[in-house]
Amino acid sequence: MSQTYTLEFQTVTADVFLRLKNELAKSAKITTDPNGDLNISGDGIVAEAHYDLSSQTLTVDIIDRPWYLTIDNIRQHIASALQAAQSGKA
Repeated sequence: MSQTYTLEFQTVTADVFLRLKNELAKSAKITTDPNGDLNISGDGIVAEAHYDLSSQTLTVDIIDRPWYLTIDNIRQHIASALQAAQSGKA
């Protein structure tokens, strides 16, 4: 896939973001660039994530993905992971 898709999630607290990041690290390769953004790769997905503490916004840019995974599938997966992190289950 050559088109980048941007997903945005609001009201993500710093604690929730940290739990999400730790959970993702269990199944994906995550590196942090000098700006604090995350570079994520795993299961055929390549993404970059930026967390803005002041607005509590998580922005995820999907750079590459397998043909069989839709953006809605990825959005739902991230939303579920955020919900689990908010409830402390992640």
